[in-house]
Amino acid sequence: MKHDLNTLDRAERATVLAALKLYLDLGMDEPANRAEDIQALATCNGDDTSLDSASIKHLMTRFADDPQANEKAAKPVFTPDSEVMALLIRELRYKGLDSVAYHVEKQHPGTLDTDHVVATGGGCQALFVEIHLGGGKALVVWTDQGGMSLPEPDDYMVGVYYGAEITEDVLVSIEGPKH
Repeated sequence: MKHDLNTLDRAERATVLAALKLYLDLGMDEPANRAEDIQALATCNGDDTSLDSASIKHLMTRFADDPQANEKAAKPVFTPDSEVMALLIRELRYKGLDSVAYHVEKQHPGTLDTDHVVATGGGCQALFVEIHLGGGKALVVWTDQGGMSLPEPDDYMVGVYYGAEITEDVLVSIEGPKH
């Protein structure tokens, strides 16, 4: 039996919204990151193309209780250059961190949005991307080269760390192109 989504109560909408957020957080907006049963659900058993990140985020705004949800929806902030991402993956592999490289490649979004902005103290901001590894997490952090503000296409620094916070032990760090 099919139900009209408009008849969902507040708790049901909140549950769908939470499930969509988890779906994105786990990188399942990328078909390669999905189990077969989730892929079948996302594509109506292969009859349709699954939604991309932007479409899922738009769908999330439709389930939000807040009437201004569309105004508060995540907005694009920074799109890492594909060559920089490829270099980051190569550097991780070069250091023998093949598993981290694999998960970064599969889970790192193509565009970072306002949901990724994190205050790092002292009025500074960075973009954080949490990467789920088999038995833990890695953190990809994007800033300007001074480490004080959000990255720009001509002024960025990216670092990869084990865990969910910035530490002294950076696995890989890349700066470019401004110096």
